[in-house]
Amino acid sequence: MISITFKVLILLVVLLSHTKFTLRLLTKLRRSEMPKTRDLVIASFLLYYDLGLLLEVCGYEYVNHFFPSTFNAGNSSLELCIAIVALSPWFIDMTAGLWHGTSRIRCKSETTLKPRLRPAFYSTTGILSLGSVALASYFGLNQDIGKHIWVIRTVIGNTLGPYIILLFLPLYVLGFYVRLRESHSRVGVCFIVFLVLCSVTSIIPLGERTFLLMPFVIVFVFWKRTSLRGMVLIGCVSLLGAALLLPFFKWQANVKSAGIDTVSETINSDIERVPVLCDVLSRSDALGTNVLNYPGEGYVYSALFFIPRSLAPWKGYSTATYYTAQIANSEPGGTSWGFGISAIDELILNCGIIFLPIGLLLYGYAIRLADAASDKYPVLLVPTRLGAVFMLGYHLPALLQSFGGMAVLALVLHLLFCVRTRRTVTPRWLVGANPIENMSYKLSFGDHEQ
Repeated sequence: MISITFKVLILLVVLLSHTKFTLRLLTKLRRSEMPKTRDLVIASFLLYYDLGLLLEVCGYEYVNHFFPSTFNAGNSSLELCIAIVALSPWFIDMTAGLWHGTSRIRCKSETTLKPRLRPAFYSTTGILSLGSVALASYFGLNQDIGKHIWVIRTVIGNTLGPYIILLFLPLYVLGFYVRLRESHSRVGVCFIVFLVLCSVTSIIPLGERTFLLMPFVIVFVFWKRTSLRGMVLIGCVSLLGAALLLPFFKWQANVKSAGIDTVSETINSDIERVPVLCDVLSRSDALGTNVLNYPGEGYVYSALFFIPRSLAPWKGYSTATYYTAQIANSEPGGTSWGFGISAIDELILNCGIIFLPIGLLLYGYAIRLADAASDKYPVLLVPTRLGAVFMLGYHLPALLQSFGGMAVLALVLHLLFCVRTRRTVTPRWLVGANPIENMSYKLSFGDHEQ
């Protein structure tokens, strides 16, 4: 039995190790400044690792049919798990911060549609959004499928495969549109409402609570000026919303009514990821893989995600599918559900524990590229930031489907319909200057891109 003193010590080690990155994020939010992608990585650690540890130390009872609680794991797995959680942000930040270490200016961008192409943009994106709603309605209203959302979700997944991405098109367009100047006009407000309604309607049959709430998160976080109070509020509301929706979306929940049980089940299944990491470590070798057929197979699947299996029958399955099949003692090909695993879990399962530092450095470099791309193309801000927040909650194929597709569509729409990005720079000596004395700069370089 682990003493409360040892539990508190473990929590302090993790929180102190994350303090630098947490303070950096809080500082930017206090200034109502949109954080960089690298800044939001720590938000993922706080949400999926630190929060769960804090709750368990405070006496919260973690109950899961497949994983023991964090402090009931083997001592060797627990110690290694805590070391990984504490040190991983440092490895990611080593390469993610390279871009910022060489930059001596602060860049702001302004994106707007070409006036002559505005009708074409609204008609094209409107048709795409309505098409997604029609496709979702076809599956949702088909009486042969059944009444339960999880049944509809299985049928959609088996029918569309990777092309289930078509149901995300309204959400993708919304992530692009909130970064345009036109979104703040009267027409823009009406179009945002239209996109939110289309997003919710097309996502309901998927049975994914996170993505059902995502349109509202995008609007409240990315449409207006960012603030610390707003981020905390939207986080709490999202957690409550996920809990209230749980009985309607998960038959495994065994929850008859909304209440404290749904909040607890949401934490156990959606938030707490430390027990999963402990289990992953117990199933992994120092180098190589015990779960997949060969090292890196999960990343091969991710690279071929949008290629039909009929054309690439050797592409295998996702890391989460292999991992779930091993725990459930089933075949990967017959597994239609999966546990939520993080980027860290995926690295360990694919290549072994020793490869983890190298993999984290590569992730950091990818985050650096994401920051550079969103500096050049502000319409990429939403998918890059959201991808960082959820990188420890979902595996790579899910991130590619959700935010990779959003980034690709945003870039295509930008190249087709937007004027050339106008970039302006603020010298470092102006950052934090008196807003009254530098009113002209505030008008030109304000955080809100209008």
